[in-house]
Amino acid sequence: MPQTETDTDRTTVFIVDDHDVVRKGLRFYLNAHPDVTIVGEAGDAQTAVEGVAEQVPDVVLMDLVLPLIPGGQPSDQGGVQATRQIRQNSPHTQVVVLTSYANDELIFSAIKAGALSYLLKDADAAAVLHAVRAAGRGEATLHPRIAQRLMAEVATCLLYTSPSPR
Repeated sequence: MPQTETDTDRTTVFIVDDHDVVRKGLRFYLNAHPDVTIVGEAGDAQTAVEGVAEQVPDVVLMDLVLPLIPGGQPSDQGGVQATRQIRQNSPHTQVVVLTSYANDELIFSAIKAGALSYLLKDADAAAVLHAVRAAGRGEATLHPRIAQRLMAEVATCLLYTSPSPR
């Protein structure tokens, strides 16, 4: 069956967060938009990797602190490990981090693992929707505080790697 214009404009999303209420809230909000289709959700890294491999969504909304396995304790590496495996298994799938944590270690680990975008959970719902749509087009979105941290890191790296003036 040939795709219609609406089919090609639709963004499929898989939600990963260890809090059920967060997953339900995101599902409710995003499902209200006809160009977004939720194809699955998970509350831990292992289930996320398996679910994404099965569904192959355009975008994964990924919390970073979550259990590595079902029923496990939350780990600050759960989302980073899941992101790395998802990007290795499904390079087409873009990862949008949606987390409460803005520490440098998590930011840089998530980006190195392959996350395209990084949002904080204090972002408004419209910003999350914008990030999902942008990620579906391969475009990055950064929370302003994350952009500030990245720019500061780049400036520091440039300062210490720039040739000295003559």
